[in-house]
Amino acid sequence: MSRGEITQGAYEDIREEYVKDNYDTMQILDDEDVVVLEIDTSDERLSWDHTTGDNPMRLVAVITGSDEEISLPQTVSKSVIKKTGTDLAVSERSTTEFTFQEEEDELTIRHKLEFPELE
Repeated sequence: MSRGEITQGAYEDIREEYVKDNYDTMQILDDEDVVVLEIDTSDERLSWDHTTGDNPMRLVAVITGSDEEISLPQTVSKSVIKKTGTDLAVSERSTTEFTFQEEEDELTIRHKLEFPELE
């Protein structure tokens, strides 16, 4: 019995449809792993930043000290991408601690999600 391989089109569909629709929530955590804020791609502060077919895919958040979830001063040190509606962490990224001191302070967080290439 021969084995069927996933096609390139199906592979791209998984990345561009399933991943984008299901892995679209980012949590920003403080230095004690307490969630400071959680946003998804319906929020203008979080968006996919890549061209269809690109690998890796990039999810980018732009957070400012004036965001209502931020209590100044607020230190953050980690971000997590989660599967929508679950506690499944798809990607975790620890960063140098960043402290929002003023409303004008801005932090950009980029997560790269890389998928193995088909041969």
